[in-house]
Amino acid sequence: MNENQLEQIKNHPSFKQMQSKKSKLGIAFTVLTLVVYFSYILMIGTNPQLFATPVAAGRVTTIGIYWGVFVIFFSIIITAIYVYKANGEFDDLTKKVISDLNLTQEKPPVVSNAH
Repeated sequence: MNENQLEQIKNHPSFKQMQSKKSKLGIAFTVLTLVVYFSYILMIGTNPQLFATPVAAGRVTTIGIYWGVFVIFFSIIITAIYVYKANGEFDDLTKKVISDLNLTQEKPPVVSNAH
């Protein structure tokens, strides 16, 4: 790929759209993840008795267990959403750029060994 092709890709509207959407999604997911993680850590540090509180009277499962499980599932769900978007919408935009700029890989010519 030469410099001219790279410039064409960078200036293509679909590439710019994809770049913008990926940035916004990445920033949003990063902020959400940090809020969830830090709220967990801050709550443990500032109010540990809350985490030790049983969910219901006579139960041994505490609020801290549920909050910890939530953090794990939240991370899995956020990752799954990003992968879904990347393999769907972002791949479609990538294919559009490749198609519009005719950047499909050329196959090398077949060389025959027959004399």
